[in-house]
Amino acid sequence: MKTLKKIIHFLILPCSKATFLIEKRMHTPLTFIEKIRLNAHLTACKWCISYDRKARFLHEALKNLVQKKESETPVYSIDNKLLKEEVLKKIKK
Repeated sequence: MKTLKKIIHFLILPCSKATFLIEKRMHTPLTFIEKIRLNAHLTACKWCISYDRKARFLHEALKNLVQKKESETPVYSIDNKLLKEEVLKKIKK
């Protein structure tokens, strides 16, 4: 019986591990086994499918926001020598 439980637990991912893999695949490629296990879980779990949709939406929204902010933010170059002199002047005052 224990062997059967282990096999079922290996094949059918718990939701906690499925959500971890959903997040992981947004940042790094999954292994072949991880892909199979996650897809098997997603075919059976409506809550994880919903989580997947929401996580993808948030990931894309945040990525777009960061790209937008980066394009709007002017780039300043800092002269380290000048900065050091200014800091030393302020300290001496």
